[in-house]
Amino acid sequence: GFTGFNPFKIDPALTGKELATTITAQASNFATVVQSIYDQSGVSDPYFSSLNETVTVSIAELLMLTYHLVHPGQVPKASDVQNLINDCSRCRPYLDALIKHYSVHSVRDSGNDRTEQVAEVVDVGQWQQVYTTINNDLLGENKANIDKALEYGEIIILNYALERGDSVATGFGLFFLLSYETAVLRRPGSENDRIKNFIYIDELPVLLHPKLQSFFTLFRQYRVAVICAIQTLDQVKKIQLDSIMLGNCAHQIIFGRVSTT
Repeated sequence: GFTGFNPFKIDPALTGKELATTITAQASNFATVVQSIYDQSGVSDPYFSSLNETVTVSIAELLMLTYHLVHPGQVPKASDVQNLINDCSRCRPYLDALIKHYSVHSVRDSGNDRTEQVAEVVDVGQWQQVYTTINNDLLGENKANIDKALEYGEIIILNYALERGDSVATGFGLFFLLSYETAVLRRPGSENDRIKNFIYIDELPVLLHPKLQSFFTLFRQYRVAVICAIQTLDQVKKIQLDSIMLGNCAHQIIFGRVSTT
């Protein structure tokens, strides 16, 4: 009775600018989650961050655009992104499909395949565990339809599995919240005709990311109320969320055992 959640599954009804915007947002969200999981190791690596932003986003976009053309009826998964990063020459069928189906120019330049050039500079060793965690523990073949849930006021219950460890909880939970943000910010209509929705987030500090600031600053105009639980404001100070929460949350309920801050 449970539905999986795969951020690479795109609504087949989307076309044109709406399709391009959705694919770009989902690819960026995926790269953000990969980076967040990697950052939990405590290692700061500007090279990895830059590489993640360019390579992960580009390959994720390529797969979302062409996977159904190369593998009819199937949807890409995180392991497919990893396979292409491990060996960028595997991008060729998808690039060919991109060129043929979308009438884009070939990426071959003077006889050199740019995918091979990328493969020479990508060090995938440190990515292995990140992608294994994401694919094995987080994603299903299907995807909960957040747009539909917002439109009709449906209920989605997400267990982001704290018992499986911080990496799994952060990965799965952040995947959903960033996808939820994307869906909320593209809600059609106005404040007068959108159905009111509520999102309740327990143990918010586990899922902290600067992108979550929009939950408290923008969601009101899209008729989405945010209810979250934290244990102390100190937990959210590292992304300056404490002042944003205090300034934007009209109702604050404080229970016992509060800290001095």
